[in-house]
Amino acid sequence: MAFQFILGRTGSGKTHAIINEMTERMKSEHRNMILIVPDQMTFQMEYELVKKQENKALLNSQVFSFTRLAWKVLQETGGISRIHIGEIGISMILRKIIEERKEDLKIFHHVADQQGFYKELSSLIAEFKGFQVSSEDLVSAIGKMENESSNDKTFIQQKINDVQIVYEAFSNYMKDKYLDSEDYLNLLIQEIPKSNYVKDSIIYIDGYYDLAPQERSVVETLMNYCHDVKFALTIDRPYDDTLPNELDLFHKPAILYQQMKQSALSSHQTIEAPVICHHNQRSKTKALLHLEEHFDSRPIKASFETEGIEIISATNRRAEVQAIARDIIKKVRDEGYRYKDIAIFLRNGESYSHLLSTIFHTYQIPIFIEEKRSMIMHPLFTLLQSTFDIIQKNWRYEAVFNAYKTGLIYPYESNSNKNRERLDLFENYCIAYGKQGKKWTIDEAWQYRKYRSTDGINKGVTNEELEFEQLINEERDLLVKPILTFQSELKKASNVKEMCIALFQYVESLDISRKLQRLKDEAENRSNLIESKDHEQVWKGFIQLLDECVELIGNEKLSRKTFFEILQTGFISLQFANVPASLDQVNIANFDHSRLQHVKCAYLIGINEGIIPRKVSEDGLLGDVAREYLQSYGIEVAPTSKQQLFVENFNIYVGMNRASQKLIITYPLTSDDGKVLAPSSIVQKMKSLFPTIRTRFESGELSFISTEEQLSFVTNTETAISNLVSQIQSWSTNLIEKDMDLWWSLYNLLRSQDGVKENLYKVLNSVIYSNVAPDLGEELSTELYGEELKGSVSRIELFHQCAYAHFARYGLQLQDREVYKFEAFDMGQLFHSALTIIGENLLKEGKSWSNLTNSECDELAAKVVDEISPKFQREILLSSNRYLFLKRKMKDVISKVSSILSQQEGSGQFIPIALEVPFGAGKQLNSYELPIDQKKKMVLNGRIDRIDKASSEKGDYLRILDYKSTSKELKLSDVYYGLALQLLTYLDIAVANSTNLLGRPADPAGILYFHVQNPIVDVGNKHDIEEIQTEIFKKFKMNGLLLANRDSNVLMDEALMEDGGSSNIVPVSIKKSGEYTANSKTVNLEQYPMMTTYIKQKFTKAGEQIFKGYVEANPYQQKDKIPCTYCSFQSVCQFDQNVKGNEYRVLPPLKDDDALQKMIEAVRVDE
Repeated sequence: MAFQFILGRTGSGKTHAIINEMTERMKSEHRNMILIVPDQMTFQMEYELVKKQENKALLNSQVFSFTRLAWKVLQETGGISRIHIGEIGISMILRKIIEERKEDLKIFHHVADQQGFYKELSSLIAEFKGFQVSSEDLVSAIGKMENESSNDKTFIQQKINDVQIVYEAFSNYMKDKYLDSEDYLNLLIQEIPKSNYVKDSIIYIDGYYDLAPQERSVVETLMNYCHDVKFALTIDRPYDDTLPNELDLFHKPAILYQQMKQSALSSHQTIEAPVICHHNQRSKTKALLHLEEHFDSRPIKASFETEGIEIISATNRRAEVQAIARDIIKKVRDEGYRYKDIAIFLRNGESYSHLLSTIFHTYQIPIFIEEKRSMIMHPLFTLLQSTFDIIQKNWRYEAVFNAYKTGLIYPYESNSNKNRERLDLFENYCIAYGKQGKKWTIDEAWQYRKYRSTDGINKGVTNEELEFEQLINEERDLLVKPILTFQSELKKASNVKEMCIALFQYVESLDISRKLQRLKDEAENRSNLIESKDHEQVWKGFIQLLDECVELIGNEKLSRKTFFEILQTGFISLQFANVPASLDQVNIANFDHSRLQHVKCAYLIGINEGIIPRKVSEDGLLGDVAREYLQSYGIEVAPTSKQQLFVENFNIYVGMNRASQKLIITYPLTSDDGKVLAPSSIVQKMKSLFPTIRTRFESGELSFISTEEQLSFVTNTETAISNLVSQIQSWSTNLIEKDMDLWWSLYNLLRSQDGVKENLYKVLNSVIYSNVAPDLGEELSTELYGEELKGSVSRIELFHQCAYAHFARYGLQLQDREVYKFEAFDMGQLFHSALTIIGENLLKEGKSWSNLTNSECDELAAKVVDEISPKFQREILLSSNRYLFLKRKMKDVISKVSSILSQQEGSGQFIPIALEVPFGAGKQLNSYELPIDQKKKMVLNGRIDRIDKASSEKGDYLRILDYKSTSKELKLSDVYYGLALQLLTYLDIAVANSTNLLGRPADPAGILYFHVQNPIVDVGNKHDIEEIQTEIFKKFKMNGLLLANRDSNVLMDEALMEDGGSSNIVPVSIKKSGEYTANSKTVNLEQYPMMTTYIKQKFTKAGEQIFKGYVEANPYQQKDKIPCTYCSFQSVCQFDQNVKGNEYRVLPPLKDDDALQKMIEAVRVDE
């Protein structure tokens, strides 16, 4: 029995030598020849061996990984008597152990719920098995730590103790019944002596840079029973005596060399002289040869040969990947490469996988990404997780609609498009009605009514409402009935097995297997083989998950919560197995783990600082300090983060020398969020090795490169159109000064091709796109609105805010999505309704506000809020303790406001005479009609909140009072710009209809905003209750605009009777001279009619524009104020200042006097 090393630097032909030797010996020897390589190399090596055979068949040779060799031997010897458990089952067992032993665990029970914990714990146990660390070893280490004096001793002891408890429990659970991947190697060691297949065979081992103790034990056992063992190792020379320095490039493989040599000596092998491959057989250019030979030379030895090596920097990752795609297309099209000759190596795959998939798809480059994808985002597992959340979290909105949106709850025969339409309507209903929690499971049908508040509450049920009720109850039953059945079966279940049966029955009740089969077939019909396989693997994974659950913990009795958590851990563990769609494709592989052979052109991408070399962080579960303790006690474990740094140079050396013809190093300069990224130190090292090498910069922009270089951006029809449009766009905005002949020629070529020109024109529309809505035209506008433009004053105010917002609400009749939420708007409505009802009751009873006592205010407020609160937002104020508290607070507000209104009325003569007064055709007050032209007119209607009256010897006066839940001030600039027309219009209507109201004409007195509030005041040093009440009273001073009429002003507040008087009720103060102060909000008797005339002009001009079909998105801007802030239609108009045609209508700020003067001038011009 002999043992022999095959040594050589990377690319020196070690693998080639093994393949050749195996091929020759197969011709003359009848012994079995076994080649052991890492998993990711097995297919490639089988392929290489087959290629060498004349009959293209392997007779007495096979390629295995250690695990696959174990399967082969155990099948032969019958050593598999236990049940295999995969990652899912291991996670389940560990979760069960943690749950059972949580009282004994000092640290793990605090972190067990963190995402990824069980994956890390599973990995640690696999490591211990691979390194042949026993539970007893850990107990011994804990004991030895008692003699340590470090500050972190206790914490490390607790951590190792937790690991030991879990590891021992796991081992006991698995013992004699189950086995995992690491157990196969232990069984292999036991069974090798019984195997005729292995006995007297010739073993070749290749592709390993280090071996765990368990794997070394396998090799040592093979030495004892095989004819020859030949071990290939990437190393520059034999290290028989001493190890090189730990910073040496080959320190890592040198350790393995000595370990394997010691194993051979222990096994009494004949150690033959090593075969040393001295010459680099891979690298085909002088530059690549120099890179391999002098990668770690000190001092650096420079070369001026650079053929075969390139460095590319890019603006960002997208530009980087696009540049790589263009480069690959060029190599395949012009340089004789095939896709399979090219590989991309990277470390931070999470930053690149999506970009690589989408960009390479655009460039029509076939790829295979060597990474496993999680199944967790598949609709089946989304449905199951949502189901668990629904049961555990009592039918929360997010979980419920996550389940619906998988599409898997709908009947197999249903139409998916109709399902989506119905679901949108159903979701809107649930949001509007606040359907959560027990509302889903009450045994009564859901109802639907259109009204949201007191409006329409007394209307009967319509057929439309009944039809919608049927829809919502059908949608509800789709999910509720299966889940309630599942929930009921779970309650009956006495163990995990019965819980798994209940889950399977739930899935079957939804016909999931048939639906997944349909999804699989549909994907196949679209030629999407990967998606098709995904649906198939998901169902198998789900069944495997249940099988392992039943096998491992089937007889256990678990809480529903724990059962769900175990299953969710299993869901996270499930991964899709990737299968290459073809042989000729670009391989995208992990920089560290890949063992790709015959790579002619390698791209090393994302070569930034912190990536390569890696910024190594310690594992979170065991940690470096614990590892160092264990190593100090002679227990071999995986290296610490510091030890990993020592081998990083070797990993980079191997990774950078995989290509035989071309090595392209690329890195981005900025991250996805715009942060600056530094290039790796490797880039500088390459520039030192090759001083004349130049870094090619890729901006991703065509504007900065030559016409010849621009051609590389045109690789297929899709990229041709995309880049053509980009160039035309830049040309149209004068960003390009270069010759456009190339692109106009391309344009002419594309537009001459059927099937291409249509897409070209469609995309070109984006170049000339201007986000300006064209006018509807008078004919269409009249058809839309009719010849009578009906609406409220607020409608015209909205038009003045933004013409498109007016069109969206009143033309398209778009509405906000109703939400089950008591918002500021609802609170304002409730305040308004409550005060109106109190006022109406007082009028009916012949009472006035001024006669109310504080206790009566409290009583009236409580009564009216209790009466109307159930009518608001579908009884939301009765739905929770929070809202009941808000209801009590609103009673306090109404009581306080009633008290203040009483005091204000007692200080003057104005009293309410009409509340909620409608005006319009057939209403109490006449319509407000304005002719637009000979045929068309504007008819305004609405409801005036409150009309007050006062009388004196000089006549009757009317004022308008409007309740507001927020502070409101009337700015005359807003009147001038048409943004605040409502109250002045209402006053004009009231005065015009004064004969109807009073039986005689009346004069205008003004308009006022009353702020409904319960203010908090800073009393400072005030202790007198009357002073404090006065301060509170002042907080209710009304804003607005009054006629500069001393007679009507005094009727509002008697404090204005004397010169020098100032009002705490209305915005008026009188100087001692009898004039109004500068801050008084008044207009004189000559100005007021001019204002009302101006307002009519604004209405008329707005009507003219509306009838002409003006619908442009033209929001105003007043300093920092824009209507878009709270506009519901932004997603429709898509107004964006960065888009051509979108600009705010800037309204210059105006003082009240200036605004008033402009209104007067505008009226005089029209006269």
